[in-house]
Amino acid sequence: MIKKLVVFDKDGTLIDIHHYWGKMIELRAALIADRFAVKDKESLFKMLINVMGLDVETGLLKSSGPVGIRPRVEIVRLLVDALNEKGFVATEAEVEDVFQEIDRFSIIAAKTFIKKLPGVDVLLSTLKSNGQKLAIATTDLHSRAEMAMDISGMNKYLDGVIGADDVQSSKPSPDMLLALMDRFGVASTDTVMVGDATVDQAMAASAGVDFIGVKTGLFTADQHISSGCWVDDMAAVGSLLCK
Repeated sequence: MIKKLVVFDKDGTLIDIHHYWGKMIELRAALIADRFAVKDKESLFKMLINVMGLDVETGLLKSSGPVGIRPRVEIVRLLVDALNEKGFVATEAEVEDVFQEIDRFSIIAAKTFIKKLPGVDVLLSTLKSNGQKLAIATTDLHSRAEMAMDISGMNKYLDGVIGADDVQSSKPSPDMLLALMDRFGVASTDTVMVGDATVDQAMAASAGVDFIGVKTGLFTADQHISSGCWVDDMAAVGSLLCK
């Protein structure tokens, strides 16, 4: 499956989604609880991390998200709704302010937050050497994705990054893939999407491109997959993309 353009999801595909977003969710929840709760902050903290999709018992993200699946603006709205249902008076601006404060802190601590998944460097280097265009399509903000790629050292392999804030509609809309194909002048038949979640698969289907699913992120053993190619790790992805 030699393709001119290979598009990767970021979290769960190239980066350990549970490590990175687990820390971000806990920091966001702790600061929101500190700002809104006069008492019983621990109870509010647990409610907030659950709303964002972190399993309290396992410390892993839920396969249904919303963090890791839905764009930031939708997660902010979910938190506002949850806070208001509990009797707090919260606005999207206030929650976004918390997110931005955690963003600033996380840049300082990013090296401990961002962990590349095994085999990523080998695969990206091989594809780059083959002359293939490589890009990222993520529900994260463009600036956050660029920061993660810079800190992880993956930016040297990439030809483009597109985030949820770069398009009108995020995954599973085809907008990200369509924008990248247009940018590089590559047809859908010469493009492949690599991701860890069914939302990535749905985006690929909507854009008419091939899809390879990798079970390193939000995939769960009991997950129903109607179609597509799913493999265990990046080595297996490489065996498909490099022949």
